[in-house]
Amino acid sequence: MLSDRFKHAFKVALAMVITYGIAMSMGWEKPFWAGISVIFCSMATAGESIDRGVQRVVGTALASVAALTLIALFPQQRWLFLLTMSAFIAVCTYFWAGWSRNSFIWLNAGFNLPIVALLGEGLSASTFDMAILRTQETGLGVVVYSLVAVLVWPRMGGTEFRKAMVGVCDTEIELYKRYFRRTADHLEEDDTSQLRAELLTELSGLGGRLQGATYASAGIWEQRRTWRRCISQFSALHEALDRWHAGVRRLKDFDVRQFLPGVAEFANEIETRLSAIRGMLSGQPPARQPRSVELATDWDALGGLPHVRRAAVLLCHDQLARIDTLTRSLFDTASVVGGVHSSGRLGRHDTATRTPFVIDLDRLVATARQSVVLWLVILLVIYVPAFPNVVGTIALANAFGMAFAIVPFVQARVLLVPTVAGAAFAGSLYTFLMPHLSGFWELGAMIFAATLLIGYLYHRPQDFLARAMGLTMLVIIIGAENEQTYSILYFANWFICAIFFVTALCVAWRFPVSFRPEVRFLSMQRRYFRSLCWLLSEDRSDADGSTDFLWRRRRAHHLHE
Repeated sequence: MLSDRFKHAFKVALAMVITYGIAMSMGWEKPFWAGISVIFCSMATAGESIDRGVQRVVGTALASVAALTLIALFPQQRWLFLLTMSAFIAVCTYFWAGWSRNSFIWLNAGFNLPIVALLGEGLSASTFDMAILRTQETGLGVVVYSLVAVLVWPRMGGTEFRKAMVGVCDTEIELYKRYFRRTADHLEEDDTSQLRAELLTELSGLGGRLQGATYASAGIWEQRRTWRRCISQFSALHEALDRWHAGVRRLKDFDVRQFLPGVAEFANEIETRLSAIRGMLSGQPPARQPRSVELATDWDALGGLPHVRRAAVLLCHDQLARIDTLTRSLFDTASVVGGVHSSGRLGRHDTATRTPFVIDLDRLVATARQSVVLWLVILLVIYVPAFPNVVGTIALANAFGMAFAIVPFVQARVLLVPTVAGAAFAGSLYTFLMPHLSGFWELGAMIFAATLLIGYLYHRPQDFLARAMGLTMLVIIIGAENEQTYSILYFANWFICAIFFVTALCVAWRFPVSFRPEVRFLSMQRRYFRSLCWLLSEDRSDADGSTDFLWRRRRAHHLHE
């Protein structure tokens, strides 16, 4: 029985060979562009791959339009051109770091802009033709990998997504049981960090899975808005459970049931609802509708407590009421996606309000880091005479600088080993093997074997950046063309460029803003208390809409913090 690890690597390798074959048979320049498109569209399921590919094509087209516009606006103003290009890429990085369902469009727009804008001068084709070629080869890689993902060992996104949703619900139920046992029975606190980490990982990936599932299942496409609502409610429930658990730690030395007499019946009702929600996500109708359980408070017993303990009990009451509201709303949403009721039931218990747009400072800092990487490389290639592969160095630094914006606390040195190993491996193939190949079948076999090996070694989801780097080094350094030439300087230049841009990423991890966790945590903590002080000291209210616009924006910012 073949493993999923091998199947995924095989599909990437097969799509890579087919892509190269089509691009070279069409006589296109730079066929490795189509290969790079395969690398970044190779997702776990067919639906996710198609969604990623569509967004890549749209992002590439947006970058082509932006590149042509910038060249038309600043044909002779080098610094204005570079500053405007950097600003556009910064905007793309900020929205990419937010990880919305269309964030991959922003990544590809920012990634492709310097390639199209700067590479046109170095080839015989015009910049417009280069933009068209880039879009064509991107589309080729997307179409080929999508077809391979659908036809060869397909993993249908609809089934995978539903299983993921059921898995999230199972984890929520287990966490709830542990939290309540800790509250009601005075048990010693067990370690739930691993369970919470797994749940956060699953929740963060649900949006992408849903996007892919919409391409694989017509039913999920029709109910995509309801599914997004369901994911949002699961995230809110997880946050509410965590806040409740953090609050009840203050109640560990006395019985909360003494002050909230109905908490045991309430807890059973919540567990029943969560089990019914799980069943509806699996296609099973619920045995009954949610019941209203009054969470009464014994004010006489509560009056004998110190003020801090009394506040802790009341906070626990409010948090349980919030969990009650969320589970009712989630029950209604699950009944719709499970086919039990119509969408007319939605919204009765949902108390979420729309919040105004505010600038997220963490994403802004990650964007600044990407701009530092880009400008370090730009200044390097401008002021160092005869710097090799100018456009390639800028493009790689920009691409992986943007990629790290989504995981800013990961040290850039994790790319060093796959970069050096991938470059050395590709350089060996380029120097010692490729001169002896006599046709595309031999070249295709080499590309297939090398891609399969790298994809098999770096198979885990957390190895995505390392796998992307290794495969990128492979397709760039072998430089497969219809009219192939060989020079040891070609490999050496690319190897030097790889070291330079990884070094720039490492420098930007510490300068001008340090992304070391111990430093960023203290910074976030200071921002939190600063915003808390402002909110507690500000006595104005915008409930009547009489306050000024600037004050409302400040309040939204501090609430966000």
